[in-house]
Amino acid sequence: MLFTSACTDGTERGSAPRLAIYEGARVVSDGGVVTVSGGNDVTLRFVNEGDAELELLSLSFSADADADADVSVNLVADGGQAVSPPWTLAVNESIDVVVTVDDAGATIGRVGALAVTTNRQIDGALERQVAIELADERPRLLVSPSAVDFGRVGAGEVGVKELSLLNTGSGELVISAIDWPEADPAFSAEIDGAEYVAASGRVSLDPPVVLAPNASASWTMRFSPTNGSAADAQLAIASNDPELRVVPLVANSQAPCVVVNPTRVDFGGKVVGQSGTIAVELSSCGTAPVTVDELMISGVHADWYAVRVGEELPVTLGVNETLTVDVVFTPQASDLDEPWVDGQPPYREAILTLHNDSFIDQVDVELRGFGVEFACPQAVAHVLEGEEVTPQTTLHLVGSQSFSSEFSGEPLAYRWTVQQPVGSASLFLPSATVADPTFEANVVGTYVFRLEVTDGGGTVSCVVAETTVVVISDEAIHIELLWHTPNDPDETDEGPVAGADLDLHFTHPFAAALDIDGDGALDPWFDTVFDAFWFNPDPQWASLNPGVDDDPHLDRDDTDGAGPENLNLNSPESVDYRIGVHYWNDHGFGPSRATVRVYVRGTLVFEWSDVTLVVGDMWDVGTLSWPSGEVTSVGEESAPKIFPGYQHPSFPSGF
Repeated sequence: MLFTSACTDGTERGSAPRLAIYEGARVVSDGGVVTVSGGNDVTLRFVNEGDAELELLSLSFSADADADADVSVNLVADGGQAVSPPWTLAVNESIDVVVTVDDAGATIGRVGALAVTTNRQIDGALERQVAIELADERPRLLVSPSAVDFGRVGAGEVGVKELSLLNTGSGELVISAIDWPEADPAFSAEIDGAEYVAASGRVSLDPPVVLAPNASASWTMRFSPTNGSAADAQLAIASNDPELRVVPLVANSQAPCVVVNPTRVDFGGKVVGQSGTIAVELSSCGTAPVTVDELMISGVHADWYAVRVGEELPVTLGVNETLTVDVVFTPQASDLDEPWVDGQPPYREAILTLHNDSFIDQVDVELRGFGVEFACPQAVAHVLEGEEVTPQTTLHLVGSQSFSSEFSGEPLAYRWTVQQPVGSASLFLPSATVADPTFEANVVGTYVFRLEVTDGGGTVSCVVAETTVVVISDEAIHIELLWHTPNDPDETDEGPVAGADLDLHFTHPFAAALDIDGDGALDPWFDTVFDAFWFNPDPQWASLNPGVDDDPHLDRDDTDGAGPENLNLNSPESVDYRIGVHYWNDHGFGPSRATVRVYVRGTLVFEWSDVTLVVGDMWDVGTLSWPSGEVTSVGEESAPKIFPGYQHPSFPSGF
């Protein structure tokens, strides 16, 4: 007969529970180690392999003293059991426990132990321990170099640098996208044979770049400058590495630059045998000194000219320093033998070439003049701001260098004229008859200024002086609204009610005001946050960093006729913007014909001209998509989408 007696723990003598802990098929209950990567989990199976009922009384994790303080283990029981002990396991019954490690950047290696307390001593102890070890199976992106400096890159050159990407982690690295949060479009990246220009904004890589542990890839970075200005960009690399990598790129950060003014010297008519002199300024405009190596005159009539420099070449100009050289023209007797053709004299032309060590290492200055038998006043015209400017630039025209040798003691009379782009209605201020007026260049295009002078004896300048200024937008997006109001007899006059008032609207996709047009959707127009118009000329839509130029600016609001109204955006988001025009108040002048022009990086990509609007009309022009820069019009040329009588209750207009 088998005798049994009760044990102190409630089981019968001769029977006993036995705890075994498995990770997969591996037993870890006998001094084993469980390895878990941060943020991941592992499943442990607790099995009663004895022949009596087993109670698991407690389950806890104890961090090692030298482990990272933020390390913790989250325990979750599966199989419908309670979330926390005690658990009762019959013979051969098991329960799964999921162990998740939150590493918070902990040191790799052992971080603590998982302790299990049972109702029966096993090998003389009521507790079993399993060591928990942290392994790094996450990807880690290392970029080398951490910043790319192209140094100096000259005109017509392309700077090339290699960017190495290495996965230093133990998990697979997946690079899914790149972004250019701040970028000069001269930069680009070649990735797996595809070229991504900095102006393209955020771009998803399809297929993504996948790097196994310890694998690497190489991207080719390029810089193709169009000018010598310092340039910079930021390349953000998005991957499954939790840390975003941003690589700064710079070029021509310490580069010389030289600007020549004027770039065209017109001596006009000079008496044969007498010399005329005009000063040319060479200015250092870069961030490093510039060296002028040589000044050379060439051309068929080079003998008619000379250049005088106050010091011996080469000359090095420090930052912002200026060197003045004199160009001398002396016509010869043979000039009088050639006839004038169509009122134009036989010009003697040559080229003054400046050799230097800047981005543009050779600068040419056009020289021309002609000989006359008797002196006539000479009109000289140039623009202080140079030959290329951005919209809204106030030009300072200089005609006071004009001269008359015969009546040098009497003042000259001046008459300025201008041929300006269609839609521009600017005036000379204070008038066209002063020597040095100003002129506001608001519309993109070419402006040709002409000056005629008359001396005290009534003699008019032999030829009219002419100088040209090109207005080009340097913003990623530049939008112009212009209009013509036939019933306004003077669209150039100024005052509160001096002309028709049309308004440009430029909206973000988040714009949602009121459903005034009744189509069942909220209209974007007059949203006080996401519509850039006269009430909200400088909204903040993108980055909160004020140093990042990624918000639109309504740089000119015209309220008294003709326009333009100009809007600029330097770093657009990858979204679809809306463009609209509202006829705010006609001030009694009646209908106007509106024109909208859209420039992308200085190039005209969209123009819709002469759309007739009456006061209260809201013209839905179209959508501008970025980064493509494509403008999609709403409606057709013969049928633009116009909603009449459009008035927001918060902005009552004049109708």
